[in-house]
Amino acid sequence: LPWQIAAATLTSLGPPHRAFRLGAASAILTDPTAKSLTIRALVVDAVERRQGWGTRLVRALAAEFPDRHWRFSAVIPEEIPGAFFARLGFARTQISQVQMTRPL
Repeated sequence: LPWQIAAATLTSLGPPHRAFRLGAASAILTDPTAKSLTIRALVVDAVERRQGWGTRLVRALAAEFPDRHWRFSAVIPEEIPGAFFARLGFARTQISQVQMTRPL
């Protein structure tokens, strides 16, 4: 994972970031009192993936914090199916990540 969403980085986030959990899904949000919220991370336990936990958590967060502008961090891996985001009403922005590797 990119360092911005690696476990060590995410566990170091403090207030005003907030973490939420619903069933097998967990999320970290930027300051939930702000008008614009970014989902910094959304993780579903590996054995529970593709069972709707991520969708339910995002919908629950939207209900908990209505009238906000929502977005996902641009460093969310592009391997996540676009259908997941489309089902939740998100659209791709012009800003996206570029993944690069260099063999050592």
